[in-house]
Amino acid sequence: MKNILLTIVLLPFFLFSCNKPVITRSESFSNIQTKGIVNQVRYSIDKSYDFGDTWSKSFWSRFQTLEERFNALQVPSDILQDMTAEALAYSMIHYPLNKLIFAYDNPFVFIKLVLEKSLLHQEILQRSEGLETLVSLYSETKIVFERNVYNGIEVSLSDEVFIEYFFSYCFLEKQISEEKRMGLLEVTENKLDERQNLPELYSALSIEPLLILQRVLEESMPLRADYFHDYRTPLNQTVQVLHRDEMTEAEITQLNNDAVTMYPSAVFVSSASSRYNCHSYAWISTASTNDKWLNATDSSGVFQLSKYWTNDLFTSCSSGAEINIFYTNGDHSAKKTSSSGKYISKWGNWPVMEHTLTDCPYIATSIQYFNVRTSPVDISSSLLGSNPAPIGQASAYYANTLLVDSFNWSVTSGGIPWVSCQLMQSNAQTCFFIPLQAGSFVLHFDGYYNGNHVCSGSKTILTL
Repeated sequence: MKNILLTIVLLPFFLFSCNKPVITRSESFSNIQTKGIVNQVRYSIDKSYDFGDTWSKSFWSRFQTLEERFNALQVPSDILQDMTAEALAYSMIHYPLNKLIFAYDNPFVFIKLVLEKSLLHQEILQRSEGLETLVSLYSETKIVFERNVYNGIEVSLSDEVFIEYFFSYCFLEKQISEEKRMGLLEVTENKLDERQNLPELYSALSIEPLLILQRVLEESMPLRADYFHDYRTPLNQTVQVLHRDEMTEAEITQLNNDAVTMYPSAVFVSSASSRYNCHSYAWISTASTNDKWLNATDSSGVFQLSKYWTNDLFTSCSSGAEINIFYTNGDHSAKKTSSSGKYISKWGNWPVMEHTLTDCPYIATSIQYFNVRTSPVDISSSLLGSNPAPIGQASAYYANTLLVDSFNWSVTSGGIPWVSCQLMQSNAQTCFFIPLQAGSFVLHFDGYYNGNHVCSGSKTILTL
């Protein structure tokens, strides 16, 4: 089994310590058989919380921000205090925002956000029997595809995956005791076997949370960067990307339907994919054939995304002049469209969607705006070629950049154009120089993108 996806989530976490709508749930726990659940007689509510008609687009059309969605799904504290542990666990298993787990590059970022926003999730961690009850219920859940409403122990893929990442988070935060570890490990391994034996339904994306949970519970997590590949920004800085397997058709269909149901005001542009994410879409390529997953941080946990706007093709600008944006508090990138107030972005593993600034699965309280730079960056280190250059022979020199669409080349000696040579520009990035006498010269280039002077470089070369 490939462990490529394991690195995507674990490294940042450790270093930073056919419409299928969403569901309604109101079924009593008296109809559910689970193992090891002890009734709490002092609690009077034994039914899961009714979140409303969350399977309906009309339910979600009322909201314009992620904060509004959290508020609408908040379980009042006076109700939580009267709910049994079973009712809490069932409500959490079917929490409508579980589906957003696949819209985040790093699922643990979403887990942390839910714990900050949701009183339900806070309550289950405060109960002495809360996690034990949740583990017992999780051991009985069954993933069902092609379903609008989920009842009892039947859950969506997103529901179960959310719980798996939640368990990993809680164990790493020492909120799962050692005595509960072995029982959860057994359940995890059983579910892992089941998914691995159904490759027509489950891709590496769905197997990843179980592999992570298994490693966490076994306390054996080799954190390796072997699966990261070096890639270059437009002006030749190094970033790390991953190459990931695509999802199954069943997974893609579910994620597409989740997106259009939960965000009916946004416009579906192209299908869900686990091969590329929002940062890759905004900063590398908008093509559907894009196969590069670009995390905001590299394999060492260092924030690498800023390389695209630090001494590179892009630079900060004011709101209204942007072509790209970055959600500082949401770990999300988007591109400006030609429509006023509209952006287009890839939502994690979810589809590419056109949306307003706030009508998306991310916190939009702090936005950075970027446009193509209008003053050149010196990238002389990216000018490659032989030195010294043989007299009378053509030597090739190459400006190692991406997305720069035109170049001007020149040669000087002592600050004036050097005439004892031939300079042949064979294409935008390469020129051939033939020196006709011995000496020293400076080869210089200027690079342009959409008419903007974005880079320049020089190289001093001797001739023999």
